[in-house]
Amino acid sequence: MKKKMILCTLFLCLCMISINSISAANVTVNPGSSIQNAVNKANPGDTIIINDNNKQPYTYKESITLNKKLNIISNGSVTIKAKTTNSAIFTIYSKAAGSSIKNFKLSDTNYSIMVSGASYCTISGNTITSASLVGIQFYGDITKSQVLNNKISGTTTKWGNGISFEYGKSTYNTIKGNTISNYLNGILFNDCSAYNTVSNNKVRCYALKGAGIYFTDNAKYNKIIYNTVTGAEDGIAIQKMGSGMASHFTITGNTVKYNKNGFWIRLTSSTISYNTANYNKVSGIDVTGSYNKIVHNTATHNGVCGIALGRYSSCDHNTVQYNILSYNKAGINSASNYTTISSNTVQHNTSNGIISTANHVTIKNNSVNYSANRILVQGSSNKVS
Repeated sequence: MKKKMILCTLFLCLCMISINSISAANVTVNPGSSIQNAVNKANPGDTIIINDNNKQPYTYKESITLNKKLNIISNGSVTIKAKTTNSAIFTIYSKAAGSSIKNFKLSDTNYSIMVSGASYCTISGNTITSASLVGIQFYGDITKSQVLNNKISGTTTKWGNGISFEYGKSTYNTIKGNTISNYLNGILFNDCSAYNTVSNNKVRCYALKGAGIYFTDNAKYNKIIYNTVTGAEDGIAIQKMGSGMASHFTITGNTVKYNKNGFWIRLTSSTISYNTANYNKVSGIDVTGSYNKIVHNTATHNGVCGIALGRYSSCDHNTVQYNILSYNKAGINSASNYTTISSNTVQHNTSNGIISTANHVTIKNNSVNYSANRILVQGSSNKVS
């Protein structure tokens, strides 16, 4: 019996030694050394710590490729510039899924971070400047990645994206707390994106060009919440460019100001609520689609409409309720059939309170005051009370 116990204990000790020998390690890179060499020598799961120069800022000039899961972290004020502007500073391939890049200053390249088919990655706390085409670019099918608390700025407002997901399906990703400026578009998702969350980002566009946050065809079940967008052609845009209509979005708590259009949205079966759309040149909230709930929003001081509803079909069934619409040219301008417009506060609009040019519309219990024309209705089978 004793012999068996000794053998078991010896076996457990050998197991512990084996586990410890393959556990993740910390690898340090100091000024003058190569980050890529450290990446090549590291084991999957290791953490590579890039040091500054004894608490003084230091700049490495490298283009780094990851083909294994690694955590790469800046220690102090560390800047990395690419070898050439045509190469990304970090390129993360699919075998490096689960990697993280944290707390660097990245500058002077076309693409700062390129993620190609690698899911479960975390890009956080970086300051990206002078990335002329894209700050952080995801290519291919990407799921459950996080882009958190980065500051990203480009070189021109004529082209480029701050953060983009393109050429694949993007699902369950989180884009949160980023500050983006000086690109044509701030945050862009390609078609077929689903279950992504875009929250608490600040996007500054210029000259009423581009889109702050942009989704395209067949996108479903995405959340756009508590973001701020200024200076864009369309602050938050969801476009129908092909055959598939976006659907089942939650768009809540966003602030869109000083854009051409605050919201330019083409979608169905979605909720647009508790947003603020003020001082936009044309419309605060412009929606075309069906079975949408547009509730508890504030749209004031917009050049044409507080809320504009386009005609999507013969039976749209949208709900516009509990919104505050003031100091626009028109509070609500709707061409949406079978829509209910109720319990809104529509006051001090310079031309019209509520305009409806659709059929089978119910307009009831609205407070409409201090407009040149309070309620103007055209169409058939409408109910106004």
